[in-house]
Amino acid sequence: MHLLDTETGQFFETNPKVATYAILSHTWDPPLSQSFPSPTILGSSDSILTSPSPPSIWDDPNLSPKIRDACAIARANGFRYIWIDSCCIDKGSSSELSESINSMHAWYAAAKVCYAFLADVVAEEDLAYPLSTFRKSRWFTRGWTLQELIAPWDVVFFSGDWRVIGSKDTLADLLEKVTGIDRGVLLHQKSLDEVSVAARLSWVAKRVTTRVEDEAYSLLGIFDINMPTLYGEGIRAFRRLQEEIMRRIPDQSLFAPGLGLLGCATPVNTAAQNDGIPHPAFIRRCQLQESSRQSLLVPSLTNFRDSGSIRVVPRHTVLRILGLSVNPPMTEYVFSPYGIRMQIPMMPISPFLPPDLPEKDRAESQDWYLAILGCESTDDPGHLLCRVVHMPASDSDVHQPVAGLAWVHMQNPSLKGFCALLSLSPDTIERCRAHIKVHTVYLSHPERGAGLSELACDRAHDEIRLIFPTTVQDALCAEGYTIELRGPDQAHPNTHLLTLSHERHIVTIEYKYSLMASGLAWKMRALVTASWKPPNWTDGTTESSASSMIS
Repeated sequence: MHLLDTETGQFFETNPKVATYAILSHTWDPPLSQSFPSPTILGSSDSILTSPSPPSIWDDPNLSPKIRDACAIARANGFRYIWIDSCCIDKGSSSELSESINSMHAWYAAAKVCYAFLADVVAEEDLAYPLSTFRKSRWFTRGWTLQELIAPWDVVFFSGDWRVIGSKDTLADLLEKVTGIDRGVLLHQKSLDEVSVAARLSWVAKRVTTRVEDEAYSLLGIFDINMPTLYGEGIRAFRRLQEEIMRRIPDQSLFAPGLGLLGCATPVNTAAQNDGIPHPAFIRRCQLQESSRQSLLVPSLTNFRDSGSIRVVPRHTVLRILGLSVNPPMTEYVFSPYGIRMQIPMMPISPFLPPDLPEKDRAESQDWYLAILGCESTDDPGHLLCRVVHMPASDSDVHQPVAGLAWVHMQNPSLKGFCALLSLSPDTIERCRAHIKVHTVYLSHPERGAGLSELACDRAHDEIRLIFPTTVQDALCAEGYTIELRGPDQAHPNTHLLTLSHERHIVTIEYKYSLMASGLAWKMRALVTASWKPPNWTDGTTESSASSMIS
């Protein structure tokens, strides 16, 4: 790593395992102009002792005040060297940038002290006040500062005028309230490995990063993972992080995001179904989530915002609760062309359907399951969490569950809604045990170009053009229709006109759109007109017509 000499302002390269240094944690100020001017990188820590004293640069007007003040604080506290991310990384070197990102957690952990500079905080205030500048500081909203808070043993907080606010030790209780992180984790009394994957992801789910890839890269140290950094991959970085977590950590809470969408599936005292299983809170229907091909792995960190209370249930406890074989296959993740193969206990939702459900709806529910996970909420200990999934029958051995939502009617009639997760009480599991089986499934790979499609959807539009799919054209032609689609012209710049002509009738659809929010949104209205031709129609007149407006 490159350390900055607090006396000379020069850089030198050294091994962080043997160096004694302070480290700075801060938020970058827009514009990002924190780079150190023309540093001289010396070969080793020994060369600093033998090289001539370089000229002082502390009065250079081009030097960032933040760097100057951080060096002054470190120097006053007896530290010859300090590491500052904004100037100690050669960002022009992709290899050095990747190495630094993968080493960041270790470098903060190895520092003798971390100076957390909160530029928007004033020193003279009641820190515990709900609207204090400390509680509202931007420092608590950034993705990278999460590991900068957790990794160091000693963190000293400074206000915007570089006055000491307190330390991680003295402010531990307040920091726990502000961040949602257990004070035991903050003070290194509890290992990160004792915290579920979902809970760790919840710590950063409400934070933001400048680059979307950094949502994943800023978490590498939190999970003790190394992986190449590929700026430009977009949301796929978070998918890669999840896959690396699966390779290393046997924790199924990764598949349980969003307790904000949690339903209860405990039995109620109602009539029994034909198979003798009493109804729990009824599942009326199921539907796919917004992303129709979303597997158990979610596309965004924000899905874990409400997952802080999820904890892991030991494997032997899960086996006992489910009544599975003493030695079932271990949960392993095998990466294949069909997706990630895994074994997971599942049960159909049929035991949870109400007796008055129409047969059509009951038939549509036959491909829906509850995937039972080895985790629980601290609010409902002993209740295993399960994920609602759709898994159509397959002629091959490749079964790919797709994440879904269940419309649940709770015991209280006023409690109903779509849920992504259900909690299964021990009583429910006992009654449904005969339905629980271990399935081999494949978590599908991300769809090709999904990230690019999202970027395209977020781009402002200058115009809207309608395209008539060839398959639809062929189907209409086979039914005897003649098709004409006219696009916008100079007289009607926002209008498309579709005419469907048949031997006995004509249907015209006039589509008119308007752009909103500077092209980021649009509204479409359609005027549908149907005209019937008389039997001896030759001159273009119509017998009758009807129209309808759709928007």
